[in-house]
Amino acid sequence: MIKNRSGFTLAEVLVTLGVIGVVAVMTIPTLVTSYQKQGYVAALQKNYSMLSQAMEQYLSDQRVERLKETELSTLDGVGKFLNDYFKVTKDCGSGEGSVAACFGKNTYPKWNYKTTTSNIPAGYCVILANGAAISMQAERGTNGQANVFLYIDVNGKKGPNIAGRDLFLLNFFQDADDKTFKLSDKNMAGDFNMSYWNDFCGNDEVSTIYGCVSKIALDGWKMNY
Repeated sequence: MIKNRSGFTLAEVLVTLGVIGVVAVMTIPTLVTSYQKQGYVAALQKNYSMLSQAMEQYLSDQRVERLKETELSTLDGVGKFLNDYFKVTKDCGSGEGSVAACFGKNTYPKWNYKTTTSNIPAGYCVILANGAAISMQAERGTNGQANVFLYIDVNGKKGPNIAGRDLFLLNFFQDADDKTFKLSDKNMAGDFNMSYWNDFCGNDEVSTIYGCVSKIALDGWKMNY
């Protein structure tokens, strides 16, 4: 005696596969983007820690407490700092074409594509062993303080090459006591501040990417934008 066996018809299978395909098309790009953002943030956090530790070691080796007591007010001083305290695989120098040599191009679009960032300043440019590209500048302020800032593309010439995604702006600075060293994305003493995100990186009409690291850090090192 032959029993009746229930099963899916070909039409039902095709409909199911179609639904799965539609869901995959809708969700996979979001998952991929989320995974990519996690990668950029992880690289940013590692480089942030590495930069902070290198500067602290530099100040210790120089036997000083203040940035203004170091040689970090000239490109030569910056170049020496980068080459002495990091594993540099390519030294692009500070001359014409140095940014393009290390970053691949001088100008990046902003993460929301509302504006285009200004050209990356032609500081002293290097590529690190971890693949990050850095353009660092330093100058002596009117108060004698050394103002040190850098643009860093956490994965170098690899894509997406977008400001606020893999390109960030950071500052070395010291608080009003002239001793407390910090690394942030502000150009003045202070901690990470959400207002900097609103004023700059989160402002569609402003091209600078100050504030992107503040947003990421205050969100628990997550790229929620």
